[in-house]
Amino acid sequence: MKHIVLTGGGTAGHVTPNIALIPTLKAAGYQISYIGSYEGIEKKLIEAITKYKSLLFFLAVSLIGAYVRYNARAFISEDMSYYLLDWFDQIKENGIFSLKEQVGNYNILYQTMIALMTYIPWKPVYLIKCFSILFDYLLAFSVADFIRKQFGEHRKSLYFLVPYGVVLLLPTVVLNSAYWGQCDAMYTFFIFEAMVTLYEEKYRRCFFLFGIALAFKLQAIFFLPFVICLYFYRKKFSLFNLLITIGSFWLSGLPAYFMGRGLLTPFSVYIAQSDEYRAMYLNISSFWILVGGHYDFLKSLAMGVTILL
Repeated sequence: MKHIVLTGGGTAGHVTPNIALIPTLKAAGYQISYIGSYEGIEKKLIEAITKYKSLLFFLAVSLIGAYVRYNARAFISEDMSYYLLDWFDQIKENGIFSLKEQVGNYNILYQTMIALMTYIPWKPVYLIKCFSILFDYLLAFSVADFIRKQFGEHRKSLYFLVPYGVVLLLPTVVLNSAYWGQCDAMYTFFIFEAMVTLYEEKYRRCFFLFGIALAFKLQAIFFLPFVICLYFYRKKFSLFNLLITIGSFWLSGLPAYFMGRGLLTPFSVYIAQSDEYRAMYLNISSFWILVGGHYDFLKSLAMGVTILL
């Protein structure tokens, strides 16, 4: 084995390049030695990096994720331009009192979040995106924490750090929040937490989180077939727990109820959504393009197929 001896002038500017080189040289099969003064900055830096390398990795990945998202701060998608920013302006006129009526087609919980954002003196596009980005980090942390637990590892291990970085830097995650300002990471975070608590057999918490996920976006309903299948496979919980889901979903509408909205408003918002886009596919082709796009004729068949699947 070839042996390489590194040294430096005893300043951080000399030491840090060597520290950066050492892992690569070791991976290439070289034996590495470093010569430095015992009381010099070399020892302090190397000891600090050795001691805090996991934290440094975590912070580095977090900052890279923030930098990537920062570069997308000025991008405004069509959805952002025609819908989200318009909703923000409408809600801003009355602030929290805008909850007296429906603005946009998202449910009350998201409208409440926007109403609270309007009191912050910052660009609306930044506020909307930052709220979405917050859940990118929460989702990445949640996924990483679940994975490291399966291997019995701590948060300093690669079983936590690598999944955290992968989720945080996934292009789909970055695009959805930093570029488009969508709320998919929000409901996904709560769905994933519901899956974790379901795995841990904390059923009441699972169904409560499921309701919060539904309050953010109706797509969370796709978790329901999985829950039903798991029930018939294991029968370790009662389907009556779905009443908890309905309850937490209903509670998400409390701010609107106080403003005089009907007690079934969260449900009526999604009922209206279900009939808003009368098309079998939208913007991108799907299975239904093979049998035609006649919505009124095919919608019942499509619902039946979905339930069976």
